[in-house]
Amino acid sequence: MRPAPVHINYLGYPSTMGAHWMDYIVADNVVIPTKLEPFYQERVLRLPFCYLPIDDSLKPAREKPSRIDHGLPPGALVFCSFNHDYKISPSVWKIWMDLLGQHGES
Repeated sequence: MRPAPVHINYLGYPSTMGAHWMDYIVADNVVIPTKLEPFYQERVLRLPFCYLPIDDSLKPAREKPSRIDHGLPPGALVFCSFNHDYKISPSVWKIWMDLLGQHGES
């Protein structure tokens, strides 16, 4: 009675789920050093070079944009999220707005 015959953890949470039904976790030697492997419920599947897939065709911008270019005041604290937009639920948005309200203007 499993949703799939094999369950593999990759890219979402790079630590053990501690669950008997999770079969594998994908990692490299940086994400899970070999000496820590005995502490994982899952069997560790190791990638040979790098845990994160990288598109090496992407090049960094030639010029670094300034804060002013993006309408940000110099020296101010900037809150940001690098999550995918579908992860910004109404409850997460409320938490962010509450945090901003507590921080106030600088």
